[in-house]
Amino acid sequence: MEERVRQLFRVLFEHYGPQKWWPGKSRLEIIVGAILTQNTAWKNVERAIENLRNAGFLPSSDDEDALYYARKFLRAGEEVIRELIKPAGFFNQKSRYLLNFMEFFVEAGGFEGLERLDTDTLRKRLLSLRGIGHETADSILLYAFGKPIFVVDAYTRRVFLRHGLPANGYEEVRLLVENSFRDKEEGERVKIFNEFHALLVRVGKDYCKKKNPLCARCPLSTLL
Repeated sequence: MEERVRQLFRVLFEHYGPQKWWPGKSRLEIIVGAILTQNTAWKNVERAIENLRNAGFLPSSDDEDALYYARKFLRAGEEVIRELIKPAGFFNQKSRYLLNFMEFFVEAGGFEGLERLDTDTLRKRLLSLRGIGHETADSILLYAFGKPIFVVDAYTRRVFLRHGLPANGYEEVRLLVENSFRDKEEGERVKIFNEFHALLVRVGKDYCKKKNPLCARCPLSTLL
């Protein structure tokens, strides 16, 4: 199975090339995007992020103090944040999720404090927050903290299922992918998991559709 996982990655990377994920002007913005993208299209998240950015709630780069902006979220409160993130949908819940994270972020001492934690501990802390499930937590770990964690989403499960790989349990799929590249250095694994997640989303949207998949034209058709 591990060789098949590596084959999927090689074929997709050769076909599509680098995807340059996750879009964001700062690590804090990436985290906000990971929370907002739950149950909505990315184009809606972009509109919500633009609202937050224009209102001064997100740093323009990682050179700025993320704690300053997290505290600004908390001072603004739920009503203000809710109005700004309306384009992302489920804004009542997501405003609370964002404020929960910002409170956790401030109490932990921002990125500096959280980076002192090992990966497993940080993952458990994130998963303990209301509104942050496995996919969101792992997106934060991979894209904002540069941890070698693979993000499993609906596209991953669909592609894996159609190629005879485990596709049901989140942890089973995550560990299968991570173990498939355990011979690589940590930095290389981070790059691979970043690209692989993005590539699976790309092929899922282009060919491996939920209904009426375009299998004959799919770059992975040679592996069927």
